[in-house]
Amino acid sequence: MRTWKPSMRRCVGGVMRRLLPLSLLLAGCGGGIHTGGFKPDAMEIAASCESDFGWTLQLEPGVSPGDPQAECGFVERLLSGYQAAYEQAWGSPGTEGWLVRIRREPLGDAPAGQFVAGETWSAEHMIELFRGSMQVFAHELHHVALGPSSTDHHGLTCPGGFGEWEKSQGLFPNADEYGYLPKCVAGEAAQ
Repeated sequence: MRTWKPSMRRCVGGVMRRLLPLSLLLAGCGGGIHTGGFKPDAMEIAASCESDFGWTLQLEPGVSPGDPQAECGFVERLLSGYQAAYEQAWGSPGTEGWLVRIRREPLGDAPAGQFVAGETWSAEHMIELFRGSMQVFAHELHHVALGPSSTDHHGLTCPGGFGEWEKSQGLFPNADEYGYLPKCVAGEAAQ
């Protein structure tokens, strides 16, 4: 099983990245959420297909060695399975009209030994996933459902929160190891 260490991508750039505490830089998860000021990188599109959930899937060239359009259908079914499981537990996140892009390389500007597996771009109605970490789709769906307030991941580790469900589903079993979810604080509501 491939393990990965998520981190934030482009959430802070240049000089600002050096000014923020390291804990903020490492608080980004398998899903950073962007609320404005940063834009996703341009991407060449090898294939595109629609999901029954109302989002459009785009694959970057090199995501798979086979026929990109056939692969698009396979990836759409895989991600739709993750969304069905998510909706059964949490309800619809509201992804109609969203764009889901699968990138061939890990996302972001991360510290050595780490990479970003997924990101949610709220203003653009876009989710990006690294091809080797598509299981974080449910995590990104939760960012969509919660909106920009979920940037800091607070409440996700509280009893009954999303982090507990995510681990129980085997979607990110080693989350505690990497510290991407802040510890539940007394009085904090589960999300």
